[in-house]
Amino acid sequence: LAGRHVVFCSNSGAAVAVDATTGKRAWAVRYPRARKQPVPSGDAAPALAHAGRVFLVPADADRALALDAETGRVLWESAPLE
Repeated sequence: LAGRHVVFCSNSGAAVAVDATTGKRAWAVRYPRARKQPVPSGDAAPALAHAGRVFLVPADADRALALDAETGRVLWESAPLE
């Protein structure tokens, strides 16, 4: 939950936010996927919301991202992670 939105990170190249009251899509963001296939894991990589930002570390990406919780605009992304 990020403010008035519920955010879902698909771990397949996209994150989506829907309005928690109406269920209507508020925004969607595609992120760069890693060139290597991720190692299958039972661990979830949920979005984390704090102070008007949504932080993502998708299982299928090689970087972390911070998004504006209201608009989905990418605020920053890390260098590739190992």
